[in-house]
Amino acid sequence: MSAEFHSYTREEFITEFVHPDDRQGLQEAGERRVAQVRGGSWPTCARRSG
Repeated sequence: MSAEFHSYTREEFITEFVHPDDRQGLQEAGERRVAQVRGGSWPTCARRSG
């Protein structure tokens, strides 16, 4: 077993480990997650600012 640690950028990781047929679905899921997180943060900020 190697003790070497390898760090990947997001694109390198996707290229290495995600099947090409699954990449579109991964992109869409990421976009939905970003929209969900951003959508939840704005009402919270508005309530805090009063």
